[in-house]
Amino acid sequence: MLTGMMSSLGAGSTIQSGELDLTSGLDVEGAVTFNDSGADVDFRIESDDATHMLFVDAGNDRVGINESSPDMRL
Repeated sequence: MLTGMMSSLGAGSTIQSGELDLTSGLDVEGAVTFNDSGADVDFRIESDDATHMLFVDAGNDRVGINESSPDMRL
């Protein structure tokens, strides 16, 4: 796990694998791309009370809102 690494990453930097834990927040200026290579890697955003507030199922091309197993495209 990478923790607090944003201060040492410059513009255009790439993290190849693993997790990035941003305990103090993240400020982004410009566009952000996740999974640019198109790998079968899911993406999940948690809220205060929900583990799958926003869930992207990469293998099935589906998006769920407050749903961990979306059954259709959004």
